[in-house]
Amino acid sequence: MKPLLRHLFTFILLSLLAKADAQSVPTLNSYPSASAAIFLDFDGHTDATGNWYPFGPLVCGPSGMSNDQIVEVFNRVAEDYRPFNVNITTDSTKYWAAPVKQRTRIIFTITSSWYGNSAGGVSWVGSFRWGTNAAAFVFSALLNYNPKRVAEAASHEAGHTLGLQHQAKYDGNCTKITDYDPGFGTGEIGWAPIMGVGYYQNFTLWHNGPTIYGCNTFQSDLDVITGADNGFGYRDDDHGKTFATATTPAFTANQFDVTGVIDRNTDQDVFRFIMPANGRLQINAVPYN
Repeated sequence: MKPLLRHLFTFILLSLLAKADAQSVPTLNSYPSASAAIFLDFDGHTDATGNWYPFGPLVCGPSGMSNDQIVEVFNRVAEDYRPFNVNITTDSTKYWAAPVKQRTRIIFTITSSWYGNSAGGVSWVGSFRWGTNAAAFVFSALLNYNPKRVAEAASHEAGHTLGLQHQAKYDGNCTKITDYDPGFGTGEIGWAPIMGVGYYQNFTLWHNGPTIYGCNTFQSDLDVITGADNGFGYRDDDHGKTFATATTPAFTANQFDVTGVIDRNTDQDVFRFIMPANGRLQINAVPYN
């Protein structure tokens, strides 16, 4: 009887430890007031929705990433989706509270053999609005648990769920070079489309370029994301565009700090203030990264 009780106690203890570990993922939200949600699920999940038939139910282990890595992944994905009226979240309650046709779950998992260990992630195009709780996947182990690469894969797969196709690359004769545009340049000025392959460039962005369906089939990622099918657009502008509606920052010890979002390349934000004393004004514009 004692060995049985000991085994039972061990099982209960392990279950409690696993539950505690699952609950330790930081609760993070990029835009809590938004009704639409992209849920970043790091602590393991069983997908029994039938959306991935015949690969189901899919019992997915957790991401294997530390909380510091999870926070970095969240911040990178949140920055990609910052212009839009959608909440990037690690909180499952935000996912379940979102309208069924305005949400998606991205499962970060070490479980990848079912898909062949051949990709950094996988998703269904347009599934955000299906209303079937179709999940997308990011295979963290195949990406060596690298937060940059894991985040790029997450933004890419979430983009597919919102209706985006791949951004491809063609030569001057309209011959396809690759399904995944690797971008241009190197170092700080190198860039790549999020819907191409962004693992190897410091800067990635939503792009207006040709898809895999031909060199003349241009896709404006921003227009697709904010289109009527997804049910959300750009977030409200955070600062006024005129002197009359300008933000007035408050000085503390001859300094002020203002945060904001450049929601599109035509965004204009106006600030007005009175210098507390004569002197020079130094403005430091500091991007997230």
